Amino acid sequence: MGQKRYYPGCASYLGALSQFLEKRYEAEGFDVQTLEEQNVRSPSRTFQMRKRYSESWIKTVSTYAGLDAAATVTMKPVTDDLEVEFGGAKWLDKAAIAGVGVLASLGVLLIPAGIGAWNQRKILKDLELAVDQFFRYRDRS
Repeated sequence: MGQKRYYPGCASYLGALSQFLEKRYEAEGFDVQTLEEQNVRSPSRTFQMRKRYSESWIKTVSTYAGLDAAATVTMKPVTDDLEVEFGGAKWLDKAAIAGVGVLASLGVLLIPAGIGAWNQRKILKDLELAVDQFFRYRDRS
């Protein structure tokens, strides 16, 4: 998937972290969902977000042009620690569009694919900062 981070002694914050991410990114105009997996040893949660579009045709055009961006955060307790893994949900699409762009149109589709990849990376960095911010605030409480 992507980058993993460990937050020592924070396993009990699993629910609060997923609620924090849901509220924050819904308020910023993203479609969000959290899926909970009940494992025999410990529950884990997967938070997914993607840009919300007011019109379905804009979403379709953005997806085909490689401008659509989505991200996934998987959170799972590991003993008393919390493992958080960040990853993009559309990287493969952008790579495929870029490859087709080079072959089919002499690079014309490289521009939106590049913009989409940049947006993807920006969302992932923002998610990492949001999770770090959540735990910094918790440490001060």
